[in-house]
Amino acid sequence: MKEIIIDENSAQQRIDKYLIKKLNLPKSLINKFIRKKDIKVNQKRTENKYILQIGDKVSLYLKDDYLNNAVSDTYFLSSSSDVDIIYEDENFIFIFKPEGLPTHYSKNFNDNLTDRVKKYLFEKNNNLIENDYFNTLSPLNRLDTNTVGIVIFAKNRPAMLFFEKLQKEKKIKKFYLAEVEGKLQKKSAMLSNYYIKDHKNNRAIILDKDKQGASKISLKYRVIKEYSDSSIVEINLLTGKSHQIRAQFSHIGHALVGDTKYKGKYIKNTHQKLMAYKIEFDFIDHEQFKYLSEKVFTVHLQNNLSSLLS
Repeated sequence: MKEIIIDENSAQQRIDKYLIKKLNLPKSLINKFIRKKDIKVNQKRTENKYILQIGDKVSLYLKDDYLNNAVSDTYFLSSSSDVDIIYEDENFIFIFKPEGLPTHYSKNFNDNLTDRVKKYLFEKNNNLIENDYFNTLSPLNRLDTNTVGIVIFAKNRPAMLFFEKLQKEKKIKKFYLAEVEGKLQKKSAMLSNYYIKDHKNNRAIILDKDKQGASKISLKYRVIKEYSDSSIVEINLLTGKSHQIRAQFSHIGHALVGDTKYKGKYIKNTHQKLMAYKIEFDFIDHEQFKYLSEKVFTVHLQNNLSSLLS
């Protein structure tokens, strides 16, 4: 039997979702253990939808094979320790993700940004390995492998919940720079479409009319520089779907330079020219995190922001 005391980094989430991450076991198995009363809270029977509270005692009457499967090792220490920090405080860390590095684990890569951040934080404080939140640390926003720019991590659960709340309330503004093929007729506009993800081929399908299963998507752009055969645009991403920017600009006939996945012309040694370069916090009414109120974070110039404007 193993007992877990719930702290602020583990509270305010469903017990089944917490244990899926904590024990690295499938949802069906966790729910089976809960039904059979092999998992109890405060020595009482619980339900999979129970919301954990600070101080709760979760008792696991499970075989060692299941308990030993928990995510609590230091596998990430084999990662590179190279992280480019844009901003850091006790709650958040903003990292510049370079081209060619996945944001999180991918079977096609032996390195990723999330493991690099975990290694960086662990080397600052080895005691983090006992922290449930640290063991399941994940980015608050994701970028494609060959997209560069700002990726944000919360160092604790309250910070994560705060960020998620702001996102739902649309109080976080995300800005990108992209180089697109050709010159756009409208120098500033909103693009609104419908989106379906083709998971088999890892592609976004953009539609002009609604369809069952589709999601409404939108972004605003403005042209800030023009070349003979391409344009630099600043993009305010209003919805955050995978490959959204790349697919929407391809849909209007202006694929990102180097983005062959979405009909861009092939350029040797060039991937899509896209950078998540600015984050704005647009709120004023939160006591704990008020220091972030109306703050703006941008990538450092040495991180090739100027390369898209050269």
